[in-house]
Amino acid sequence: MILGIDVSRYDEKVDWKYLKAQGVEFAIIKATQGDYLRDASLERHVIEARSAGLICGVYHWSDPLRPDEAQVSFFLSFIRTLPFQFVCLDVEQYWADWNKWSNQFAASPSGRRKGSRRVALAPRISPSRISQNARTVATLIRKEYPEKRLVIYTRTSFVLEYARPMLNWLSEYPLWLAQYPYWRDLQNTLNWSDLYGKINQPCAIPRPPGCQPWTFWQCSGDRFTLPGISSRPDVNVFRGDRTALIRWVNGEDLPAR
Repeated sequence: MILGIDVSRYDEKVDWKYLKAQGVEFAIIKATQGDYLRDASLERHVIEARSAGLICGVYHWSDPLRPDEAQVSFFLSFIRTLPFQFVCLDVEQYWADWNKWSNQFAASPSGRRKGSRRVALAPRISPSRISQNARTVATLIRKEYPEKRLVIYTRTSFVLEYARPMLNWLSEYPLWLAQYPYWRDLQNTLNWSDLYGKINQPCAIPRPPGCQPWTFWQCSGDRFTLPGISSRPDVNVFRGDRTALIRWVNGEDLPAR
């Protein structure tokens, strides 16, 4: 397995050459969100990561509250001239009101009460709409870039709880799964060798029923700092070595397991 990071405008200072020297082999960089937000660091991160020798993907954060086709047009307009090698679609939104979603985290762990004042839980988007939005956006992106890999980022628990209709088509795509088994027992500050030692320990990552094994695994969830980057990065694992990643980018499938 090899390590990579996914970054956005919140990751302002990244020493890509240093990360490459520590064995970081790939980067997945946020491009857009919905049809309203272009990540301000997109071009800089892609160009600098590629210049340092990293294999590079870009991702779109899919918003089920916004029109599918408009999101795809928005995403494509900002990535066409960039030297990316694969594409990812981030599927994780289930709340229908950003303000209520934010406010519920000011409540108690139940999300329902702050002092004596009740805080309403954010209303949910329907599972069918989440699935339909993701599938349509993925289909349109793949139509535009049939030669490039398109990966779905999500969590198995998200699919099972909020978007079960995705199980009808999710097996068609390679997966980038979020699962954070180490966050409780890792220090706030790590070096890369300590992180490698932890990640190389066997760990079962649940996958959605009927789907292929994960291709990428987001294993950290911005829980700790690492040398070479100013923020707390999301650390990821690819299921194979660098040669396998290059072959996968070029169309060769990974072994099933």
